[in-house]
Amino acid sequence: DTMLRPHHMIKRSGPDVAQRLLQTSLYRSDLDLLMLDRDDNHAAHGLFWYDPTTATGLVEPMRTEDDHQRRGLARHILTTGIDLLAEAGAGRIKICFEPDNPASRGLYLSVGFEPVKQTDVLARRASARASSADPASPAAQHAAGADAAVRPQDRSHFESWIRLDCHLDLSVRRS
Repeated sequence: DTMLRPHHMIKRSGPDVAQRLLQTSLYRSDLDLLMLDRDDNHAAHGLFWYDPTTATGLVEPMRTEDDHQRRGLARHILTTGIDLLAEAGAGRIKICFEPDNPASRGLYLSVGFEPVKQTDVLARRASARASSADPASPAAQHAAGADAAVRPQDRSHFESWIRLDCHLDLSVRRS
């Protein structure tokens, strides 16, 4: 039945998301979980990845639509995905999220994910991309590879956020 509907991540990833996922070596449709509401509309989803070489699972992305939040759908999808990754042979699972998102933080930590590290993520601002027409600008130099390291004074061309990387050790869950 779900094969007849467009892929549930079209809004986020564009109309060719299903085709691109199928081209990814680690994509497994049985780990691409979707929950529908009573009217057959997208309520929540979670995409789980398994790497058999490293026996590591990854959760990315998860989403619960606004009208369906605070009903336990994300927990159900997450725990189902964890179980599927464990059955596939994962020894640990990784997830990253913005720690100032209380819903994500509460959910992931409550099922056993433990923080491993915090990362400051930088992304070039749209205005910095536009100013790269000036070859002397830090954005243009960075885009050209002339300045691989971002100097503190150049950070005005970037937006930044914090990402919390967490792991779930499945060997602990099994014992």
